[in-house]
Amino acid sequence: NAGPLKVLGAALSGSIFFFIITNLGVFLFQNMYSRDWQGFVQCFTMALPFFRNTLAGDLFYTFTFFALFLAAQWMRQPKKIS
Repeated sequence: NAGPLKVLGAALSGSIFFFIITNLGVFLFQNMYSRDWQGFVQCFTMALPFFRNTLAGDLFYTFTFFALFLAAQWMRQPKKIS
């Protein structure tokens, strides 16, 4: 059963892994930053505004999809007439 904390954790970890992998790829395979610690830090620092937007989008769509799923489940339940 995927509770709200597990879903939130999955969305956060997905965003973090995407940030690390893509920026590591930029650092290693592009010639945008110097190949030293300073270039590594600069690469990740310059990407922080994009991470903020990615995280916000991931959390928004995760919430939306799970809310729609729960709403669809609620609507399918038989209604009791009193």
